[in-house]
Amino acid sequence: MNKSISIKLIDGLFDPNDANDLLLSILAHKIAYHERKNLGSKEKFGHPDPQALNRIDELKTSRTYLLQFLKGSDADSQNISIQAEINLQINTK
Repeated sequence: MNKSISIKLIDGLFDPNDANDLLLSILAHKIAYHERKNLGSKEKFGHPDPQALNRIDELKTSRTYLLQFLKGSDADSQNISIQAEINLQINTK
């Protein structure tokens, strides 16, 4: 039997600087997580973790897109709306 839940992680309006700080912090944390995972694979198995390396590349690309998107925002006259939900599902093997 599969179970699932949704968790609202972010829901609000932010000035561009706060949105930038929040989202870059999340991305940096995720990149660091996968870098540690890759390092652990190198130490334990003697080779890099291809899934971790792929995810690091994806997250760095997302960071670039985010910076480009927020670059044109005006902190004095604009807010950034952010909604982020995490969907969890437990599946049987």
